[in-house]
Amino acid sequence: MNQPKRINYGAAQDEYGWGYVRYTITAIQSEVGKKKKAKVTGSALKVVWLTTSRMSMSAYEEKRAEESVCKEQRLTVETQRLDPAIGNRKLSFRESFKGAFSTKPIFHFMPVIAVPKFVVAGSDVTLSVCVRAMPINPKKSDQLGYNFPLPPITLERITLRLKDSTKIRCKGSVVTSEYCGEFADAVVANQTWETKYVFYPTNDNQAYAYEPCLIDFNVPASCTPTFRTCNFRKKWYIKGDAVFSCMSETLKITFRCDMDIISKPRRWNAVGDDHGDASGLMTVGEEEDEDVDVLEMAAAMVEDANVVLEIIDTLSNL
Repeated sequence: MNQPKRINYGAAQDEYGWGYVRYTITAIQSEVGKKKKAKVTGSALKVVWLTTSRMSMSAYEEKRAEESVCKEQRLTVETQRLDPAIGNRKLSFRESFKGAFSTKPIFHFMPVIAVPKFVVAGSDVTLSVCVRAMPINPKKSDQLGYNFPLPPITLERITLRLKDSTKIRCKGSVVTSEYCGEFADAVVANQTWETKYVFYPTNDNQAYAYEPCLIDFNVPASCTPTFRTCNFRKKWYIKGDAVFSCMSETLKITFRCDMDIISKPRRWNAVGDDHGDASGLMTVGEEEDEDVDVLEMAAAMVEDANVVLEIIDTLSNL
């Protein structure tokens, strides 16, 4: 079993990941020679390509709204500048000296980062970032408990890295059981944005306005779609870093969002096929809004196996 080789034709040409696993079935005919050694008299092989069921347009429309939310992290700002009497002005020497030995005002907030759960290879994925004010006392979530107005928060910059995770089930030796071998995650795409996006509190000063910062990130068309077989698995995720600033304090977080990359539509032996777009997501060779049935895939595999049997019969009659 192996994965189709990716071929990079250069930046001027498109690349398309097919997302298939290829099995090669080989039939060998042999006979015992004079020295009682097997002598191959004929052989033939059949290549079988397996993939996951294609998603219909209706199923894609239902799932495209699903989001993968990163693990939320609570950030803390502790500075004298949270005092309304000081604000953003420069601290005096006395205030700086006093702040080093006294209790400072504390503010808690939580960035919420999300990406679509399903993404088409070769399309843009929109990542959203918003912030949520957190209460001083986690047990009293109905009230923030701050004695100062919520400060504006700025998303200074964000870096996104598209990475894949590949696992292969390996057969152990006589004394060991099966185990999974995992390849080192490779960075497929990497980009940084200097956003300078500001999140402002609502008029009642009880929360931040839900006006997320939207970032478009391109998923290369050469990405092999997410799939899983008995002994092979391919997964994708976005790992990134975000830098926030609040009242002259800088805070950095690292996050990860899992996502599933699905194939673009394919047409067997189609002439002039331009690989379509997301609006053409449908089963190959099927009517629109129909999914590939597992029994149909199994029947196709049986048909391929019958071809191999015919090859074996042909070799036997030679």
